[in-house]
Amino acid sequence: RGEATEALLNYRQAIAIEGADYKVWQQVISMEFQNLEYDSVILHCDQALERYPNQALLYFYNGVAYYSKKEFETAIRLLSYGRKYVGDPNLLGFFHAQLGDAHNALEQHTQSDEAYEKALELNPNNEHVLNNYSYFLCLRKQQLLKAQDMAKKLIQKHPENATYLDTYGWVLYTMKQYEEAEIYLRKAALLEENGTVIEHYGDVLFELGQFKKALVQWRRAQELGGATDSIGLKIKNNEDHD
Repeated sequence: RGEATEALLNYRQAIAIEGADYKVWQQVISMEFQNLEYDSVILHCDQALERYPNQALLYFYNGVAYYSKKEFETAIRLLSYGRKYVGDPNLLGFFHAQLGDAHNALEQHTQSDEAYEKALELNPNNEHVLNNYSYFLCLRKQQLLKAQDMAKKLIQKHPENATYLDTYGWVLYTMKQYEEAEIYLRKAALLEENGTVIEHYGDVLFELGQFKKALVQWRRAQELGGATDSIGLKIKNNEDHD
């Protein structure tokens, strides 16, 4: 860790000198990106793009950094513009995946779905897209069979991944297949102390008439944080069954 920090400092000094080549800029930005230093990523991407305006990767890093700061319009603008410089189909898939996320965040579902579809054309096994696309379709209660297929693909490959199990379970829940949903949501809740996952498990227990067990999970979810705004109401309404 110390060596990496020192390397980053050295690279930063190098880009402060006029005429540093693209590789050095890329090194600085990718290290900052890995460190989640998004303000620095944005600053250095902007500076690097003045020198190297046709480097696709700079637009990608910049777009993702803005997305992480919830500046979705700026992210979309950068990613859409930077796409035309991409030669590598793999990288292009990542551009489309990020555009899908950014459009979804703005509830631009048509554009979001189109971007995800393009990403999956380039790589049908893009796990980020399979998970997000299926989950977002599920939240909209649209194309649920498609959502189920995508989510199933992930749990077949990663049977111990709590996020993927939660997505698959939640798709089944939305399809009112509560018995089956409970299997996957229970497994997800055992694997990860996550408010969203545990609230979902509580929801399916409630639908199966297991009110006391549901209440236990909802209280856990509330304590952990990350549950929906309605968690307090669910707990209050269900305490009558306690």
